[in-house]
Amino acid sequence: MDTTTIELTVASKLAEDLLPYQHRLEEVLEAGLRAIQSSPNSMDEFWESLAHSGRVILPIPTNKPYIRHTPITLRGQLLSDIIIAQRGEL
Repeated sequence: MDTTTIELTVASKLAEDLLPYQHRLEEVLEAGLRAIQSSPNSMDEFWESLAHSGRVILPIPTNKPYIRHTPITLRGQLLSDIIIAQRGEL
């Protein structure tokens, strides 16, 4: 069986909770993944349970349209020219 090493950073509390299961972590992850994949709504339920757990903060979805801002035109001397003038030519 091929294996891949995945480095995972978790909160200290979660690490403490997982420590007793460290030798079975692959099983725990597989079971969780199967549970998520078992029903069409399972991902929504998964994110909802994560949000309610207090362990993660999920972004609040908004219905606001994305507004593209046009770039502003800068006036005056270029910053690179100011820096060159202050330090002198190389």
